Amino acid sequence: IKLIHLQTLLDNCGLTPLVTGQLRGMLVQVFDAAIKRDVVQINYAERADVPKTPKTKNPHVPFTLAEIATLWAHTDDKFVPCVLILIYTGMRESELVNMQTANVHIDDGYMIGGSKTTAGKNRIIPIHHKILPLIRAMYNPDCATLTDNTSRQLFEKRFAACMRRLGLSHRTHDCRHTFASLMDEAGANRSALKRIMGHAGGDVTDAVYIHKTVADLKQAVELITV
Repeated sequence: IKLIHLQTLLDNCGLTPLVTGQLRGMLVQVFDAAIKRDVVQINYAERADVPKTPKTKNPHVPFTLAEIATLWAHTDDKFVPCVLILIYTGMRESELVNMQTANVHIDDGYMIGGSKTTAGKNRIIPIHHKILPLIRAMYNPDCATLTDNTSRQLFEKRFAACMRRLGLSHRTHDCRHTFASLMDEAGANRSALKRIMGHAGGDVTDAVYIHKTVADLKQAVELITV
């Protein structure tokens, strides 16, 4: 019995990783006993790997138009505005959690924020007119951040609770996919979509650049009519 035989056995036994590990442990003991009796010289079982169960990615499911309507019908729920802001901006939950009040330019209709990639950081995020009242209601110049969510973990906990209250089944990142779907269905410019979502672009330090880009990106997001 060689390593290849043992590895084939473990790879195809059809057991859970935990039970397969226990099987490997038993084989190690068997080979130890065989070595003591000069039956074999190498413990091949020690060199065999326990196959890992491949992780299956749960697909992100965009909110339906009916579900978005449900959210708008429940804006009195304290957390629903956060969900709608994610849907109409394409921001990640961490980006909304960390959105600095100083970077929220309500009168000019845009925010500056973002994270994760070079293109995603310090980007212009246009404010759709439908969520403008929600952001205005949240805005407090005396607070460092736009929302009172102190961490991504707290945000996700509140998001899950909100979904249960409304009888919906979504994860936070579904909001970002919803935005992308709505923009695509509205025929938005692909370059504008990438820039808004942080897949292209970057530095927004030039005032002239900001003015022109805000106008272009606001025009793009206003294509969403739901």
